[in-house]
Amino acid sequence: MEHDPKSEVKVLLVSIDNVDVAKSSLKSFLGENGIDFQTYASFGNETALISAFYPFWDNRIPLSMIFNRDGRLLETITGMTDRSEIELIVNKHKRLGS
Repeated sequence: MEHDPKSEVKVLLVSIDNVDVAKSSLKSFLGENGIDFQTYASFGNETALISAFYPFWDNRIPLSMIFNRDGRLLETITGMTDRSEIELIVNKHKRLGS
């Protein structure tokens, strides 16, 4: 089957842990959980960072945000989730063309 780059999903992780926690355990957490996608750490005002993307944030973490290729927010998930839930959402939006 031919590879279609338009069908790919890109995952980014942004950690808002405090700087000491992130430096001491973020890398090992990512490795232990097989997370090998692009990861960033924010060591500043996490409220301002998240509010820039999602102004309705209620301070609960984790917060997963699903955007389309145009940068439009499609859905958010507050709290723990797993790959299968994310895949369901992504596939739903593919079918809807959003």
